[in-house]
Amino acid sequence: MSYVVNDRGDYLVHPDPAANSASSFGKPAHIQQEFPALASMLAADDAGAARDRRPLRQALRIAIEFVHSGGRPRVAVIQTVPYSVLTAATKAVRDSSLMGGALAAFCAFRAGADRRPLA
Repeated sequence: MSYVVNDRGDYLVHPDPAANSASSFGKPAHIQQEFPALASMLAADDAGAARDRRPLRQALRIAIEFVHSGGRPRVAVIQTVPYSVLTAATKAVRDSSLMGGALAAFCAFRAGADRRPLA
């Protein structure tokens, strides 16, 4: 999911439309409340990536980049990706490697079992 926040962490763009309008009605919502790992990055104007400390099944990787546009206040563009999506390719490689290794071991066992002494 993608977010855009101002320099204080107030949502400018949020996937949930209710969060977008919350600050307009005097109830500001800050990204630091949803993703505490971003608090220090926002304060330091430090682009990079962080891991959200949720249980592993819900874990997220978070990337943040700052945009400075001519004398305007800076904004941060934040992208979150579920950890399971990031690791899907490595799981596929792991599973196919295990299958290939098991097949090779089976074939080697069968080849050894079929051999008989020549004499």
